[in-house]
Amino acid sequence: MTDEEKLCRMIAFMDKLEVPHNCNGRDLILIDGTYSIKINTQTTPWHCSLYKNNEKIFCSSPTGIVLIVNAMLKNGGH
Repeated sequence: MTDEEKLCRMIAFMDKLEVPHNCNGRDLILIDGTYSIKINTQTTPWHCSLYKNNEKIFCSSPTGIVLIVNAMLKNGGH
């Protein structure tokens, strides 16, 4: 699977969970004014970091990051 296909699957998962997002290149996804995801495509599986106000708060696989973002948004950022 190519990096583009992996990114498309990650975005499709975010769409399914109704997580707002804006891809900014191949390694950054902006969630809203507070959260962002940085993706390291050099690792297999990808290593993703979740940032809140530019401070790293969580690291995981793409699936884990999307699930955490979804939970945080649904629970008011907690």
